[in-house]
Amino acid sequence: MKTIIKSALITSLAFATINAVDHTNQTFMMSRPTLADLPMEYTSFNELISRKDEAKFGGNFQAVAFYKNSLDGQDFGKAFLVNHKNPITFRASPTNDNKVSTVCDVDLFYIIHQMGLTTQDQANAAVGNTTLELNPEEKTYGIRLDYHQDLDRLIKGLYLKTALAIVHVRHDAGLKICSNVTMIKDALEKYFKGEFEGFGVGNMQEKLTNAKIKPTSFSSTGVADIDMALGYKFFNRETYYAGLALAITLPTGNEAHSAFMFEPLHGNGNHFALGGDLFMQCRLLGDIDHNLTLYWLTKYRYLFKNIELRTAGLKNRNWGQYYLLNVTGREANGKLIPAANITTKHVEVTPGSQYDGIWGLAYNVGNVSLDFGYDMFFKESESLTLKDKFCDNKYAIAARNLNTVNANVPPAAVPQGTPIPPFNPVDVDGDDLVVALINLNTIDFVVAETPSVFTHALYGALGYVCKEWDAPLMFGLGGKYEITTDNSALGMWEVWGKFGFGF
Repeated sequence: MKTIIKSALITSLAFATINAVDHTNQTFMMSRPTLADLPMEYTSFNELISRKDEAKFGGNFQAVAFYKNSLDGQDFGKAFLVNHKNPITFRASPTNDNKVSTVCDVDLFYIIHQMGLTTQDQANAAVGNTTLELNPEEKTYGIRLDYHQDLDRLIKGLYLKTALAIVHVRHDAGLKICSNVTMIKDALEKYFKGEFEGFGVGNMQEKLTNAKIKPTSFSSTGVADIDMALGYKFFNRETYYAGLALAITLPTGNEAHSAFMFEPLHGNGNHFALGGDLFMQCRLLGDIDHNLTLYWLTKYRYLFKNIELRTAGLKNRNWGQYYLLNVTGREANGKLIPAANITTKHVEVTPGSQYDGIWGLAYNVGNVSLDFGYDMFFKESESLTLKDKFCDNKYAIAARNLNTVNANVPPAAVPQGTPIPPFNPVDVDGDDLVVALINLNTIDFVVAETPSVFTHALYGALGYVCKEWDAPLMFGLGGKYEITTDNSALGMWEVWGKFGFGF
């Protein structure tokens, strides 16, 4: 009963999110788990498991080969960029002005340090036209395996089912950098690949090691979780039935390490889950051989916390995770550090509630079945808490004209070796914005949480079950088209083909 109530509440909450938020400046986004796909699981296979033969063992098996591909990722790319834009612009402040440029989305010299550039390079960076675009794409293919066992011999209406998927997930951030200043384009490409270490006498910076943006696709392969459920059909008649199942999900996939933005994950992020399934089916017209059936299925899972590596940002800073930091009080010969190298920490991530529900019609004539329906998926926003310790005020955002050979001292203003003046705790980097010291009050962990996801899909499937055979066979084809209410997820299309048998 608690599971039913919880599912109803989650459904209501999902409908309440129709007026969704346009997300931006995120560092992490979790994709929909492969096993959370009721149309792929249920269609055609239900006709196989619905057959009754007291002389048989009651086992039913299906193997589903599937392929999924994302729709256009321009809107989803805004979630990883800033100011709700795609592409975003880069430019630098004039060399004689230490204020943040107001004609761009990201001030270039906070990422590629200006010291070491020639006067002409600095001038070109201030007036140049540099854009960065993301068009993320996700491709997933693999095999889903389902087994359903009737336990009528023990208790009438009891059953056990299990599912797993072996998948290959490939992600491509769709990175594209354009600039009329060749030096800036090359520097940014190397920076986001984790290859840029600075150049010139006054510009020394470490390579980016976390939240990198891979310029090519990369993938992960493995078993995407194991889902098991023990259920009971409390109404079990020839023309209708309803049931309830208690379920667990055993995590077998990989978890986030945040070396790269938009990293491919197979499974649900390695989170253990508990939940339940509720299902109802009713024959509207016809008889056992020729009928029209209405069905409703829901699958609810609560995903518990697990420790992952996530990259936090900096509050009130566009792409603060890519800003360069300096060790406070360091006098000389110290490299600047990309913030992501410091703010990528072990955190406890709690994904919370996840709901998948389908409403469909099945037309059955003889051995042929035709399904058509609607699929709704909802996942609440993640919450995370810091697991690692963090040393407050050890780092500060580096001023753009900081000479890294004699750190904290602008080279034109103070001769090398001159004692360093104390930091201004309000504005270390001199941009007249917010506090530039890095501590738990200035780190933004919200950008590392996947926001709530709400998607809609239409699906259709065609199946054939040799019901009269002693060992009936099942064949099926299907597809689904999924759209999102905002840019918290990628829209997807998918197709599948399935084969099954009963014994």
